[in-house]
Amino acid sequence: MHVTATTTTTTTTVASQTASTSASAPPLRYEELPEEMLLEVAHWSLRWMLDHPQADGVTPLADCNQRLGRALAEPAAAAAAISALWASKSVAQARMAIDALEHVSPHHTAECWEAAWRALKTRALRPPPRPDVEILFFHMLDRLPEDPQQRLRQMRRAVAFSYKQSRFTSEWRLAPIAKLLRHCAQLPVLPDSMWRCLLKMLADKLCAENLETGRQLAWTAGLSPQRQQQLTLLLDCLDGLPGPMTPQRMRALLGPVEQIADPAIRLTLLWCLQRRAVACAEPSEALNAAEAELHRALLRIRDAALRPKVLENLPFLQYLVPQNTLLAELAALTPLAALEVIASQTHAFGRDSDGIALLGRCLDETMQRSRELPDGHPAFLCAMGKDLRHLRDQALHARIAGLVLEDSRALGAAQRLDVLAALDRLEWRDIDLQDRWQAEWTAAVAAAHHALRQATTGAAAWPLLLALVPALTKPDQHDAALQAQLEALPLLHPHDAARHLHTICIECMLSPVNKAGMQEDQLIQLIEAGRCLPSYLRRDSIPLLNFMLLPGDEAAVSQARMKALAEETEQEHRAWVALHAPGLALTARATDDTGD
Repeated sequence: MHVTATTTTTTTTVASQTASTSASAPPLRYEELPEEMLLEVAHWSLRWMLDHPQADGVTPLADCNQRLGRALAEPAAAAAAISALWASKSVAQARMAIDALEHVSPHHTAECWEAAWRALKTRALRPPPRPDVEILFFHMLDRLPEDPQQRLRQMRRAVAFSYKQSRFTSEWRLAPIAKLLRHCAQLPVLPDSMWRCLLKMLADKLCAENLETGRQLAWTAGLSPQRQQQLTLLLDCLDGLPGPMTPQRMRALLGPVEQIADPAIRLTLLWCLQRRAVACAEPSEALNAAEAELHRALLRIRDAALRPKVLENLPFLQYLVPQNTLLAELAALTPLAALEVIASQTHAFGRDSDGIALLGRCLDETMQRSRELPDGHPAFLCAMGKDLRHLRDQALHARIAGLVLEDSRALGAAQRLDVLAALDRLEWRDIDLQDRWQAEWTAAVAAAHHALRQATTGAAAWPLLLALVPALTKPDQHDAALQAQLEALPLLHPHDAARHLHTICIECMLSPVNKAGMQEDQLIQLIEAGRCLPSYLRRDSIPLLNFMLLPGDEAAVSQARMKALAEETEQEHRAWVALHAPGLALTARATDDTGD
């Protein structure tokens, strides 16, 4: 069996080698290429598998003949290992697949471990409970590569994964963070960024029930004396949870905390103390004085990246931080960061006429600075549209909403719709302004439909499709928006098309337009859109489509098509899984070197 391939010159070296080749020269047979080019093609095929786990392009090439089987044995084994990670359903199968990574060639360790983390992230997206995620996280930590560079890379991924889990799910306990800390402490050098994340996770998860366990972590082998001291100080700041902390104890801890050179770690510990201060039910002069010292310590954090967070969480009180200093503070931030600070302080400033006037001035000056940065202005207008809900003063609310509407008219179709959709979430207090928004919205939707009909690529269609999603909830625009979305879906990359079909299904389910159920012909169109996707990308949308099916004989066609699609998808998935026994590193089968 011979394999042919037209080669593309991807590097300067290859370009110089092929520059003299006649344009009419026949394409090279793949197996006749130098071995380094065979392996380069295989490398990029493995990279492709990270986004398309069922698209194994290496094994079919390795199966062609003995020469390719020998040359591609290592990347074929890596491709089999990646497939096994995704084909694993049970915890036992997943453990086998992770164990098999130890036998992968060092040349392909990076791709295989990246696939392992992606597979774990996918498991973590399922609805809780998800005990397998923690079990496999532990297993992966115990199987990390021995190579120092690869081990550090995987530890960074482990910290990032754990940090996201600790922030967004209550299922993530102290145990995986503690195990992660012990592994990180064994690194030759623990980077500062990873240590900051570990401390933040501990600050979030430590409580009265597990504080003693935390005390033991302070003596983790491998931690430097400085980091042991910082962890001990964190535990001191949390000592006595969930009760309040005495003002005397708070002031005693402020000194050691302020001596920490790293501003991010200092901020984490100061926030722990602020949390304890808020827990105090009985305000007193001593507590007010201690809080004032705490706030001054926060203000002394001048790091540019941390300053917005400091300002968002500070009370602008006259005895501590005069309100009129806010303008100077905002001027040093980007317009978007400044807007986040303003939104967090709106309630404090909206209590009197002076505060409302200052708030208006802050918004005006920040908006003017944003106009001078046109690339970031659309995102700023979206954020301002969402943040308007915090404004309680009716006159200021109407004036700022009018400015946002005015600026949005200069934007392209997709960006304009994004801004108007942000404003749509408001509780309108001015009928004229609401009518003006409605006219602007109708015009923008029409412009977006026109632009989408002209789009010929996924890159051109994608922002317009996203911007038109809110139109699916409008009774007078739902049908046209749905038809436009489905017609443009084939322009997208399959992964983007699958993700967007999932979004369309959810919006249609929640739309008041479909309160009594979707129309039969529209549901059939959604089912057929799912059929156009590769089988491994349909699985998220099939449950939604099933849920949307109408009961009774009048929906017999859509029910039959849905049943056929689900069966076809499951058959294709079973056939693929059968090719890749979980945990087994498959090698290329040797065939006749010259035969088919």
